[in-house]
Amino acid sequence: MVDQPNKTISEYDRKMQELHDLLKQEEMLSKIQYDQKYFERFLFSSNFEVAEAFKRMKLFYDLLFQYPEWMTKEPPVNKRHLIDKEIRVALPDTDKEGRPIYLVKIGNVDCNTMSLTDVVAVDDIWLESIILNSKACKQGLCVIVDIANYPWRMIKWLTPHNIKLSLRKLESIPIKEYRFHIVNQATMIHAAIKLTWPLLPEYIKEMVKFHWNDRESLHNHIDPKVLPLEYGGFNHKLDYQKINTDLYEQNEQIHMSFKRYREVALK
Repeated sequence: MVDQPNKTISEYDRKMQELHDLLKQEEMLSKIQYDQKYFERFLFSSNFEVAEAFKRMKLFYDLLFQYPEWMTKEPPVNKRHLIDKEIRVALPDTDKEGRPIYLVKIGNVDCNTMSLTDVVAVDDIWLESIILNSKACKQGLCVIVDIANYPWRMIKWLTPHNIKLSLRKLESIPIKEYRFHIVNQATMIHAAIKLTWPLLPEYIKEMVKFHWNDRESLHNHIDPKVLPLEYGGFNHKLDYQKINTDLYEQNEQIHMSFKRYREVALK
């Protein structure tokens, strides 16, 4: 159970009911049943501002209706061949401000055998796991973007259409806020930044920290005790295989979440 915010029970229940009432007034969302745990993720991510929670839910389902291929319906075990490549990993600790840490290893993406929607699916799976397990919608998310060995073929994915869709999806996910930490170097990264940076809104740009190879700069935000050795950390016990195994143990729970979203879209 997600901890209730610092509010009276009556106020908490009132916010829940207000959100449900707004959903009932929206034809596309009127079939969503009252579900405290599901509503909590959107309310926590919006500081319990009902109008903002409703806006985020509408964005989420607008995207699901318009671009269903950008919302995976497959469980983790179906994407094992991608997840085991460690293109993404949710680390078991948090940054210094309490945000769960999500590691994006761009160099592990094989653009010859993986599609953009493959990568989107892996993100969906990991983010659903984080939201279910760590109250990320309340604390936000710390994203380490490791650009080492950035594949040149990935540049073709950076179309204005894909960038704008990615931003829409980022805004729809029930996570309060993000911090993006760019680490390491890559030959193609400046071309990638040149394509994406002009399309990013200012509030997103303010969330991005460029550390490159400066580990001390990264450690100002994330304690090296929780980081793997490759990022100047001291966590010798970090086991990516064990982390993935824990994810697969959530297979049914994550699959049921995805199924629930789709059921709303099909009603």
